[in-house]
Amino acid sequence: MSGLAVMHLKYPSLLQFDRDCVKKPDKLRNMKSLYGVGRVPCDTYLREMLDPVETRYLRTFFTRLFAFVQRSGRLR
Repeated sequence: MSGLAVMHLKYPSLLQFDRDCVKKPDKLRNMKSLYGVGRVPCDTYLREMLDPVETRYLRTFFTRLFAFVQRSGRLR
């Protein structure tokens, strides 16, 4: 869920995400309430967990999602 939060909250880097969650208590509260994250992992741990994920497993989902959004006219 922390990986999803990084993308959803549009953080420029994992390191910035890690720093914000450590130094800003309100960010950590948001993580707990929005994503159910009790402890935010460090950027190194997130990299170790996310890097091995094969993007081909996500490609079908994103292709279908993009097609849906495109057909709905929301990309204009």
